[in-house]
Amino acid sequence: MMSSRNSLDFLFVTSGLPLYPRGGQIALSQLTRRLVRNNYRVGILYLKDIYGYLQDATGDPSIADFMKSRPRTYRPFERFINSRTGYFFLPFVRRLSGIEFRESLRGVSLYYTGRDIENVEVKRMIATAWQAAYFVNSYRRKTKKYYLVQHEEDDPSFSGSLSPLATNSYSFNLQKIVLNDRVYERFLQDSPIKIHIAGFEKSQFHVIVPVEKRDGKTILVPVRRFEDKGARYAIEAMDMIHRERPDIRIISFGNYPSNLVPEFIDHRGIVSHDTLLELYNSASIFVFPSVIEGFGLPGVEAMASGCAVVTTDNGGVREYVKEDETGMIVPIRDPAALKNAVISLVDDQEKRIKLASNGLLMAREFTFENMYLEFVDAIKSHENKIKNEEQKSEEFLNNTSPKRNKD
Repeated sequence: MMSSRNSLDFLFVTSGLPLYPRGGQIALSQLTRRLVRNNYRVGILYLKDIYGYLQDATGDPSIADFMKSRPRTYRPFERFINSRTGYFFLPFVRRLSGIEFRESLRGVSLYYTGRDIENVEVKRMIATAWQAAYFVNSYRRKTKKYYLVQHEEDDPSFSGSLSPLATNSYSFNLQKIVLNDRVYERFLQDSPIKIHIAGFEKSQFHVIVPVEKRDGKTILVPVRRFEDKGARYAIEAMDMIHRERPDIRIISFGNYPSNLVPEFIDHRGIVSHDTLLELYNSASIFVFPSVIEGFGLPGVEAMASGCAVVTTDNGGVREYVKEDETGMIVPIRDPAALKNAVISLVDDQEKRIKLASNGLLMAREFTFENMYLEFVDAIKSHENKIKNEEQKSEEFLNNTSPKRNKD
């Protein structure tokens, strides 16, 4: 570890601060907090104008088209939030939007542009998104470069028209860190490091209402604006369930527009942590409709709170959902399959209780503390392996170099 005030052991480079935090951002907050607690010097670079940077760096016309497609006020807002002043006001903006989240970043050095780190010695630089990978790849000073590929970000449901740029980022000479087997297999030839950058706090998500005492007919589903989160497929599945079994109670939460949620669904919108814990405990079945996930934090939170999980095969959930053991997995973008799985559990309470009970045991493995330990061990092992390989290579060259004739 370094000791200089102008040096960092880890610099995580992000594509900016979102107003509505995703699981990856929550996990990053938890990881950096634990690294600092264990005396690592840690920084986060929130790139202030990432799409402006990408446009200048690549000249790709799709970026200009993308920025034109966004609301005119969004780019100034984005630049403001990703600044020291904006970061200070972000909790207030989130509170006004009903979002209960603040990064726990005490002791973490925060930066907002590449210029901010010009005089900082960085031992390891880690891109946490495909946009950030362009910055890390172009960074010229000596550092170990990593790319945390949270999921297949070149899926059009996630990156839209910019998907080819995301795909291109995977060709960069950065050591990949991946979160699930699907992404690991995709990048197998690059020898990726596989770890879980996800988890939950035991004190925050737990069982209040025993699994056996739940009504068996209340289901909970997250509906979020992002296309990759599958809200429209979930709502279509809920409509099928309601028409076939009106006795089933359906509750939803998330930032999906309320006017697009049918009236038969009890939509709670953006909820506080305490309310979310209550919802998890009031539900018997949790429906996770995402198209793509790196890990899928809501699924493991629901399992830790006693729900039986019905999920789409979005990649990340296979790290903790084992078919017919800890949950049920159906194809993505298939509302009918979601409907059938939910009704089958409503009609088979013994199976619902078995899945929920097994899920409770599985969820205990995925704490934020275990995430931290896994991350540090993986980085140390990788760097020791590289160091040993370099030493062996140097020894080989020394032993095979021509010997000079003393005469």
